[in-house]
Amino acid sequence: MVDNSPGKMLSDPERLGKYLIQGVLGEGGMGVVYKGFDPHLAREVAIKTIRRSLLVGKAGKELRDRFNREAKAEGSLVHPNIVAVYEYQSNEDTPFFVMEYVEGKCLKDYLSRGMHFNLDMSLHIISQILSALAYSHKRGVVHRDIKPANILWLEDDTIKIADF
Repeated sequence: MVDNSPGKMLSDPERLGKYLIQGVLGEGGMGVVYKGFDPHLAREVAIKTIRRSLLVGKAGKELRDRFNREAKAEGSLVHPNIVAVYEYQSNEDTPFFVMEYVEGKCLKDYLSRGMHFNLDMSLHIISQILSALAYSHKRGVVHRDIKPANILWLEDDTIKIADF
């Protein structure tokens, strides 16, 4: 089922490849992240796309190449504090990659509400971020955009980094 909430554009797809689109998780200047469903494995996923309008000309080719590198870089990382990438497809009109669906909120949401953390919780969060970054750096992958919006906090207090 496709989400037709006010923020949802009518041009959003009902499926990408084998994945059924269930709604929009987030939008940025470059693309949309959808909540999807993998009918073969019966699991929810997140699907990151690039807006088609940005894929024209030389700049579009460069953007597609950068998106491909991002998918490969993040897909090569297997760590409990990094959002897993399952698949990348670039042969369709809309290149996309499929990631682990994480049920949580970004750290930005908590900080923008003025939430403060005690020392133990701060150390717990920071140690998970540093563990993920140390792992990625050992494999030659640098995040380049660490910010609260790319740090997801799950209900069990696990931290996951997204958007490599």
